[in-house]
Amino acid sequence: MTEAKLRAREEREIDLKDLFIEILLHWRGLILAIIIGALLLGGYSFYSSYKENKAAIAQNIATEEQKKESANSEEAGGFTEADEARLAEIESTLTYASKAKVNKYLLQKEQLEDLENYKNASLFMNVDLTKLPKGDITLRVVANNDNIALFEDAYEKLLASSEVLEVLKEKVGIAGDAAERVEIASNEGKEEATGIIHVITYGSSMEECSEENKAICDYLTDKASELEAALGKHEIVLVSESVSEVCDYDRINVKEGLLVSLATLNDELPATEAKLTEEEKDYLALKNKELQQLKTDEEVSEETEDEIVIPPVEISKKKTLIGAAAGLVVYGLLICMIYIFSGKIKDSDDFYSLFGLKNLGKIYGERKFKFLGKSLDKKIYSLKRGGRKNVSRAEAENVIAINVAASAKTEEIKILGIVASLADNEFVAKIVDKAEKEGISCRKLGDFNYSTAETEALSDVDAAILLAKPGESRYNELWDTIEILENRGIKVLGGVVG
Repeated sequence: MTEAKLRAREEREIDLKDLFIEILLHWRGLILAIIIGALLLGGYSFYSSYKENKAAIAQNIATEEQKKESANSEEAGGFTEADEARLAEIESTLTYASKAKVNKYLLQKEQLEDLENYKNASLFMNVDLTKLPKGDITLRVVANNDNIALFEDAYEKLLASSEVLEVLKEKVGIAGDAAERVEIASNEGKEEATGIIHVITYGSSMEECSEENKAICDYLTDKASELEAALGKHEIVLVSESVSEVCDYDRINVKEGLLVSLATLNDELPATEAKLTEEEKDYLALKNKELQQLKTDEEVSEETEDEIVIPPVEISKKKTLIGAAAGLVVYGLLICMIYIFSGKIKDSDDFYSLFGLKNLGKIYGERKFKFLGKSLDKKIYSLKRGGRKNVSRAEAENVIAINVAASAKTEEIKILGIVASLADNEFVAKIVDKAEKEGISCRKLGDFNYSTAETEALSDVDAAILLAKPGESRYNELWDTIEILENRGIKVLGGVVG
């Protein structure tokens, strides 16, 4: 076998027109794939919408219940009109000094609550400040832009934003106040911008400090692309990063002062309350009740402002269209893959383009379509003829039989082999009839690739023709057949697809 034939055997061109027609012939499957894709993604969008609707309704019910409970508690022990009248009555009878004494007590109590809250949330109030974990990050902005101060200022504003604190809470898992964990060295006092950004972090442990450093570096790296669009191309480079334990005397003094203030207020409040007269105690109780009511009203007001919007249960048109398009594409690709990797002869093939042999004829039959839309299938299939006149199969077989007999006579063939393991016997009989009228003896040959008897029948054959049946005959088997015939010195006149 020549090099050209070997390459032709390994490579086969894809007829794009025939592939397109093949896809169109599967229009029923395409419509079904579109419907299935639309139903799947549309159904998923409906299910997601249903879940969101139910979650919003449940949350709304919970909020309403909470409001009812709050209203009930107000009715049971809230600041009533009677309390308001009683408070006004006591205020009118109390002296200025008595009211000042009660108000001072309330102010000290509020201060105590604030200090307690700070003590619980503050990092510096809950760690050993003689061994305070401290992180140092030095970053440098590298840019072609001469105005490096713009970049420096932009990154320092990012580091001072609440977004950094949210990143630390999310990435590091900080539960308390994150604001005091990050410090930035200011540009104030510097004659010109250097592009150097110095960040200091604090943590409850060395490991936590390292995590904070990494979270900040990752955050700034992610933000670099956003700033690039506004300020220009640049790069932020990590110069150094370290974690160590330090003794912070300034914060130790602040901590001791806060603890002293807490201790003082805890001592003063009970003593102050004990010195109040009965009327002053009544006034204090009513003021406490009034303040508690104000806090409750504020909470309810905030909940009312954040009203829950209940989304409707609906099917997303966008997702439905995407699902339909996805179904069409997936099914279309499946048809393409089957067409490309199929090892069987197609009704658009011919022997000249495939095997370099004479194309003795091609029979364009009609596929057997079993479902609705047969007329549309016939119109689509007729495109394969490429504008050729449509003739009956019987007429096409007669014309091809005459051409085969004429070709064999021209080549002065005595015995003609007809390789037709899958061809119709009636078609073979027509070829035999026309050939014998020209004085040529014919012999029908089966699949001699796998049969000893068929192989022995080749012994006195002068030439052969091949009949290939679309959708059944295989490319590799036809190549093997041609190779055997050529090796036996038997001339291959050509082939017929049909």
